[in-house]
Amino acid sequence: GRVNGITQSILQSKGRYPFTFTRLQTGYYKIGWTPDHPDGANFMVFAQGEGTGSTWNILSDATSSLGNRPESVTFIVRNSSFGITDGIINFAVLA
Repeated sequence: GRVNGITQSILQSKGRYPFTFTRLQTGYYKIGWTPDHPDGANFMVFAQGEGTGSTWNILSDATSSLGNRPESVTFIVRNSSFGITDGIINFAVLA
């Protein structure tokens, strides 16, 4: 998928299932889907920032209360100074 955290919109969806996008707060994005992932919360995900909004570092916060769930992943978006920021990101969830 491809999402814009600045405008809080889905820019592109590709793959087997559609997804939802929620901006929880500046730089915190929750991506959700159905049905649950076949690997539960132990799935692999990749993400990259496009530079818009100075997105540079994308973290998947798998170990906190925001962490991965069978139906969602939360990304934390940071700029080159490691400050929280909004921007455009691309991601893939492997099944």
